[in-house]
Amino acid sequence: MASSTKPSVEGDPPCDSYEGASLLIAFSLLTSAATVSAECAWVVWEMSQIQNPSNPELATRVYNIMGARGTEDGCRDMSKKMNEMKNPRVVMYYCLPDTVDPRGPKAR
Repeated sequence: MASSTKPSVEGDPPCDSYEGASLLIAFSLLTSAATVSAECAWVVWEMSQIQNPSNPELATRVYNIMGARGTEDGCRDMSKKMNEMKNPRVVMYYCLPDTVDPRGPKAR
């Protein structure tokens, strides 16, 4: 019976080394993507408004961090439960990635 493998030519790497390298690269990409997504947290923000007693038309928005979750879905579940509590001074609860601050850039 004839062998179906190609004879090795001197200087050519064996095909098995390519397969191992491609598996290693795929594994590295998958694990690095999982690490990046695991590092991102989702923050539940509370937005309330404080009315100006001398001019009720003017209000100041105040933002507070109420909690954090590891996933966007977990954050949305938490904000939904908090919105159902109906706090009269709170306008809303919402989720943002931990890299976003609704208060804007910090002064230097």
